[in-house]
Amino acid sequence: MREYRPIDIGDKPLFDSFFQAGGERSCDYSFTNLFSWQGYFHTTFAQDRNHLVVRFRDHHGRYSYMMPLSRQAEDKALPTLLQDLAHEAGQEGEPLVLRGVTRRQFGRLDALCPDTYIYRPLREDFDYLYRSSHLIDLTGKKYQPKRNHLHKLATLPGCEYRPLRRADFDECLAMTQAVEEELAAIHLALDHYEALGLQGGVLRLDGQVVAYTYGQPLPDNTFGVHIEKARADIEGAYPLINQRFARQAAASYRYINREEDLGLPGLRQAKLSYHPAQLLEKGEVWLAGQYPYRDPAPEIRQADESMTAEIRTLWQTCFHDDEDWLDDYFQQYYRPSQTLLMFGQGRVLSALQMLPRKGVVYLSGLSTQPECRRRGYMTRLLHAALERIDRSSQPCVLIPQNDTLIDYYRSFGFQVTARQDFASIAADYSEIEEICLSLAQDFADSPSQAVFMIRKK
Repeated sequence: MREYRPIDIGDKPLFDSFFQAGGERSCDYSFTNLFSWQGYFHTTFAQDRNHLVVRFRDHHGRYSYMMPLSRQAEDKALPTLLQDLAHEAGQEGEPLVLRGVTRRQFGRLDALCPDTYIYRPLREDFDYLYRSSHLIDLTGKKYQPKRNHLHKLATLPGCEYRPLRRADFDECLAMTQAVEEELAAIHLALDHYEALGLQGGVLRLDGQVVAYTYGQPLPDNTFGVHIEKARADIEGAYPLINQRFARQAAASYRYINREEDLGLPGLRQAKLSYHPAQLLEKGEVWLAGQYPYRDPAPEIRQADESMTAEIRTLWQTCFHDDEDWLDDYFQQYYRPSQTLLMFGQGRVLSALQMLPRKGVVYLSGLSTQPECRRRGYMTRLLHAALERIDRSSQPCVLIPQNDTLIDYYRSFGFQVTARQDFASIAADYSEIEEICLSLAQDFADSPSQAVFMIRKK
């Protein structure tokens, strides 16, 4: 029987050793968060078979676990350990539930235990990852409102930003508007500020604290921002503390993790307004025989601006493209009005873009979440997209990602077109060869070897 105990400040080196080995950028794998919120979640931990096992109570008061962590690359003991945890949970009359599990973690688990567990990503738990340089420089049209707001405040003669010091703590706490459990977590973190290795910033206006923040490094070239508080009546306080702290603490890191939105509409909109580079997916893991959900059937929707970060993350999950290329694609080509998606479980399950190009529609970004494949979602999306395209009487072009997809696209009326075949099509579409070659340059991994498939109504 493993013995669980509360987390002590002296446990930080132990936890950090497991977190660094795991390499997860999730805010859940921050010692500060586990330590400071343990009173609310009744968090305890144990070590078993060279694993760190963290157990806590969820929002419904039920036992849950984090994914057990190992410091070894090969984790052959994990399946047996999870069986033991399932037995332990069963003795409490509860199912085994792992929470805060990233997609990468589940991939490793599924490889060890195929068809044993079910992964359910939860949109409200996704972490928001930003390029540090974007939050520091705030360049481009999309950040113009942020620059305007912070500039108004930053140019006031009584405005001063500097690193957070212990002498600031009492004033910071006095201005904090937070629910009781969050305020208790902030108190505990500030009480152990130096021992936790925190870095922070404070913004004063005419000598009074109007905003403060703190965070610390996470694995994989990422800096995590744990808390950011500002007076709502001071215009520009949030964007200014955000930008100044990013410049102070995160300039040497590639990413900034600003944590989840908890499903709160206002918080979600605020985080999306900074244009995340990626949403770090997290969710629940259940034993297949204990999975309790009956989710409603997914539905086809046209995308809106709030879904852009999810669609970009889905693209990256499926195609692993360079982030600079993705920045360019989502700025130059992507439009929500030209995007169809399958929506279910409160998140984007599948998506495609219909990009107009000189009288031709190019189908791009056909992607489905890995755990949602072979359910017919893309087939339904393609039928809906082609029905819309047919109404415009335009031909449709796509470039298969690989040859294994050619037969699939043929079932929708697409035909492979070799370079020599363009002449026969050019009678109706005089610029078809030029258009396809341009598309290959923009979107194909190897433009000179691109295979074109064309569908005419």
